[in-house]
Amino acid sequence: MDKIQIIPLGGVEEIGINCTAIRYQDQIIVIDAGLGFADVEHLGVDYLIPNYEYLQENKRLITGIFITHGHLDHIGAIEHFVKALDFPKIYATPFAMELIKNRLSEGKVIDRSKLELINPDSVIKQGPLTIEFFRVTHSIPEAMGVIVHTPVGKVVHSGDFKFDHSPLNEKGSDYLKIAQTGASGVRILLSDSTNAFRPGHSISESEIMHKLESVIRGVEGRVIVATFASLITRLYALVEIAKKLNRKVYITGRSMQQSIETARKLNYIQARDDLFIDNRNLKNIPDNQVMVLATGSQGETMAALSKMARGEHRDIKIRKGDLVMLSSSIIPGNDALVQALIDDISQLGAKIINQDIMNIHTSGHGFIEDQKLMVHLVRPQLFMPVHGYQYFLRKHGESAVETSVVKGGDVIIPKRGDIIEVTATGWRIAGKVKNQPILISGTGVGDVGTIVLQDRERLAANGVVLVNLFVDRTKNPLRLQKSPSVISRGFVYVKENHELLQKIAVEAEKLFYEVNEPEYEKFTFKVRADLEKKLNSMLFNLTGREPLILINIESV
Repeated sequence: MDKIQIIPLGGVEEIGINCTAIRYQDQIIVIDAGLGFADVEHLGVDYLIPNYEYLQENKRLITGIFITHGHLDHIGAIEHFVKALDFPKIYATPFAMELIKNRLSEGKVIDRSKLELINPDSVIKQGPLTIEFFRVTHSIPEAMGVIVHTPVGKVVHSGDFKFDHSPLNEKGSDYLKIAQTGASGVRILLSDSTNAFRPGHSISESEIMHKLESVIRGVEGRVIVATFASLITRLYALVEIAKKLNRKVYITGRSMQQSIETARKLNYIQARDDLFIDNRNLKNIPDNQVMVLATGSQGETMAALSKMARGEHRDIKIRKGDLVMLSSSIIPGNDALVQALIDDISQLGAKIINQDIMNIHTSGHGFIEDQKLMVHLVRPQLFMPVHGYQYFLRKHGESAVETSVVKGGDVIIPKRGDIIEVTATGWRIAGKVKNQPILISGTGVGDVGTIVLQDRERLAANGVVLVNLFVDRTKNPLRLQKSPSVISRGFVYVKENHELLQKIAVEAEKLFYEVNEPEYEKFTFKVRADLEKKLNSMLFNLTGREPLILINIESV
């Protein structure tokens, strides 16, 4: 029986790393290639990307990567994907493409990349598959959903969406095209689950703009606004407010500068150059004529607002009379960082407004009633929630059933790597592909795994103990030239723990002479293994801690 396979490689057990493969016979298309941000257990990891091993094994079958919009959780892995998959063609709208070009340039692969611009009216025919698009409102220009026509039926991917009836600086969602797609029959809908627990409809961005303007209008000092650099509709609103209230705009934070430059280049933010000021003329502008747009709404240590709060920013010192606005929601897990940021700012005498004090942020993702409306418009035979943690997906599945459009048995709750096989009459999970996200640390791709993370956790929690053994290889049997030296970092304060370090040295020397192995390589291997095991046990019994133990053997 004819079948299609839908394989979510990310975005269904987390927020981020969004990537879905759709396969029909010997053809694969990929929707999005996003990154995810590291959690507390990913010490030293910069970000995560979807595991592309399945795609790499089948790269000759890939006919394109289709991007729904330009947020990093949908495009942030693109430079890694094109290198790993032998540069398949990337399809994106102009705004998303500009952001993709930045990623490809930073990854030094722009010259080899194949890029094709699309718009909501584009139709891409690729063998038995035809790919179309529909406009949705989000929080960034040119966001789209995807329609994949297959011989088995239509697959619709909503992309990230909300239904905003008075959007800012962008057209509304294309209700007609979505409804027409649904009326002609849809086999399965994959739909955004981010706000599956928030009742009602999401607030319009226009309403937030009015609130921001009413607050800023009454401020006599500087206005410092921190928000997501990727929230282009909010940045547009703030620039428009600055123009209206005769405030000059100072931008701080590399990602914020990049976003505004891209939006201005494509006319999504229209302002004369003299609206924007740099650090040279910042001090010459009266406080009541300054608006600062900054990164750091999540309390990130090295972001612009955090540097201001610590008094470390090169150009701006927060002071009494300033109004600091955090125009964003708090990403789960960042609560403590944001609270510490607010505490630091308040001690400097500035007034603070955040989401707890006044509703100055709205989500780019639809609430429950928006999600239900998408189901009603598309009217799918099967429903698959995506873009969220597992309990988000399950809640979204329940909401879909409440519409009476789909039945409980027609709701598919996917896990990362599932091969979801869909036929004209049913569906099943037909297997699983490798799906553990790839960790990016510095320039390393996938070279940080479980063992490295475990070592980092031990280092962070208990420090390290380094034992140096100096072996005289001219002696037979082997002898130590001198007593072992012990170095500790992050385990104990050395000046107050000479006795403990001496015990480690004595134990190391004792064990060295207990090993009976004439071959040098085997001898050193056994010393390392036995000594690490003994010291682990001894130090845990003495201190209740388990530092990372390193044994260095030098022949002299």
